Amino acid sequence: MVSSELRDLINEKISRKTAGVFFLGRGTDAREIRFDGEEFHLEDESSLRWFPAATSQCTQLDASQLDSLLALWHSETRNLDHLLAQETPLEEETRIQILKDHRVEVLVETFLLAGESFLFEPQDPSPTNSRPGIAVAEFQKLLAQKLLEGQQGDKTLPAAGELLVLSPGGVAARDENESWAFSRIAMLIDGFRVVEEIESDSPFSPSVTRHQLAMGAQNGWVYKTNFPELEGLHTHGIDDEQRKQILDQLELAIPMAADPIMILDKMLQLHISSGDSEGVCATQLRIVDAHICARDSETAIGLLENIITAQPQRDDARKVLLKVLVDRGEELLKGSHPEEGRRYLRRAIEASDDDQLRLRLIASHETQTMQIREGVRIASLLYRSCKEKRAIRLIDSLEALHPENEEMQRARIDFLLDHGEEEASERALERLAAKHATEGRLHQARQLVESVRKLRRKRDPNTFNSTRRTRTFRRARQLVLLLPFVILIMVVAKTEFAIQEVIANADSMAPDMWKKKASPWLRWLPPGPWKVGLENAAALVEERSLDQQRTYSTVATEALQKARNARILGNLDEMNRHIQEATRYGAGNEARKLSRKWQFEDQQAMQMREMVDAARKRGDLSEVRRLALELIQQHPANDASVGLMIPVRIATKLPANLIGESGQKVALPVWIDVEPYQSKKVILERDGRQAEFVITTEGPETVWLPAP
Repeated sequence: MVSSELRDLINEKISRKTAGVFFLGRGTDAREIRFDGEEFHLEDESSLRWFPAATSQCTQLDASQLDSLLALWHSETRNLDHLLAQETPLEEETRIQILKDHRVEVLVETFLLAGESFLFEPQDPSPTNSRPGIAVAEFQKLLAQKLLEGQQGDKTLPAAGELLVLSPGGVAARDENESWAFSRIAMLIDGFRVVEEIESDSPFSPSVTRHQLAMGAQNGWVYKTNFPELEGLHTHGIDDEQRKQILDQLELAIPMAADPIMILDKMLQLHISSGDSEGVCATQLRIVDAHICARDSETAIGLLENIITAQPQRDDARKVLLKVLVDRGEELLKGSHPEEGRRYLRRAIEASDDDQLRLRLIASHETQTMQIREGVRIASLLYRSCKEKRAIRLIDSLEALHPENEEMQRARIDFLLDHGEEEASERALERLAAKHATEGRLHQARQLVESVRKLRRKRDPNTFNSTRRTRTFRRARQLVLLLPFVILIMVVAKTEFAIQEVIANADSMAPDMWKKKASPWLRWLPPGPWKVGLENAAALVEERSLDQQRTYSTVATEALQKARNARILGNLDEMNRHIQEATRYGAGNEARKLSRKWQFEDQQAMQMREMVDAARKRGDLSEVRRLALELIQQHPANDASVGLMIPVRIATKLPANLIGESGQKVALPVWIDVEPYQSKKVILERDGRQAEFVITTEGPETVWLPAP
């Protein structure tokens, strides 16, 4: 920013129209600005020190034109006239305006960057320059604008060492080129560069870069990870006006915070100290929302439970707690932790006593059996809580989900009986008996009717006293009704015995004889368990037939192939067993050739391993890496590769240290060992900053890492 002494000097020379030269800055940043009393003149206007993307005319160019100009600025020349001449679609009027705006911008930026290094030397006005100068009014207007933007930027980003990160909206703005200048600056926001480094790496001037970063933070495109301007705030012993100002300052900081919880905690302390109960309640819920946005549902739930425990009348907290529990449960149910999701749903049920959530919990199970068990368990808890009607209604809803499930019918009847609902259980038994009778399962229907009769006799013994004649007639009728079923059962039993005999002889009877005996059954037997058993037996007989047709040559070939597969997998015992099997079946020559070949490969692998160890003893780690990679590629499953470590050289362009596992610092570059197909974490340290990287054996010999 322009110091007060330099500003007074500028105003004095402008008001007096004193001609002379301003010497601004020091070292390579030193610049001379000539003032003739009416206009300012740059001594070197052709050199493009910063890319002029913030001028009014540049913003009218499309992104492709600006990208083309920026590429030329990086690669070829920084002469603005030459750059604009290569951009053929550019109109002459636009080009002239860009040159003019650039001169004004460079002039103002030179004064802004002067700091405390400035000097004015009065001189007589020089002859008229070929280029027009910059009028005093235009200079003062842009200087005032830059100073205002600088004040706003310093208010938003007061520390040059702040670390910035892009928000999801900022990533979208960067990719969609909503602001071309911000898109190019956003490419430098990588979570490692601080504001000062972004300004130095930016192609734009420092004031433009700081202004774009500040506007991005205010728009929610850039998040701040720390807030130095808030560290000195005191929340105790302040009056209402100061408290209001601090609250407004915190409200402005929340949209810019990567983690707003710390700021919300300060707001909560302010509301507590002022006794603002409404503010406390609202801030507590905002803290909960911040934890939810950070995907920390457990912490949010714990905070809500603490709020409800301290203030049981907080219905808003109960609603939020219920929503968090349900949302978290639904999320886990859709993922790979369904049981954890059901645990959250149960907690939501305890908090709300909602029957719809109970039905959702029941439906979360995949099998009908588990749904029925869960439903009966929930209904039992409701019944024991003196909510009989709701429990029975829940059982009825569960039955409506599985109307044809016999297990559901049994579970409903057992539930009614266990809880003393005799009349309801009798009606359920009668419906189930009628269903069995309709489907032809008379025995089960008769058992259910007898159960109903016993229940009614237990309730009213005089109702069901019948004579012996009635009981005899009933038994005779039962016998007549059961006789066809008994005959059918005997026929089925005999048939099953015959089929089981055929299936049992599949592994002992001659294949042709078995096929002849099983052919009628295979042809006429309907689909079912017996047919499946016969088909499996037929497959076994077919396999026996194929086994008889196999030759020694086929067995030997398969044994050699299995030996090769075992060799590839490094299973030496299985490999030797298959080699011996191939030798027994007449493939001795091939087996010996394979053994000699593999023995030669083992010798090669051991020689390469010895070369690796020798190179490591010599300290030639480059040769160790080359030989180790060659050994892994040529003999991946060989014993020679066991315990092999591949060296990787770690280096950075800036001086840095590597922190070892014992905490010892080693100056880079340095070699480290990494297991093949594995990775290793390394920590780099520079000027108190640390960065963690994951190193693998893939890639070049030297891994260049960015310094922290």
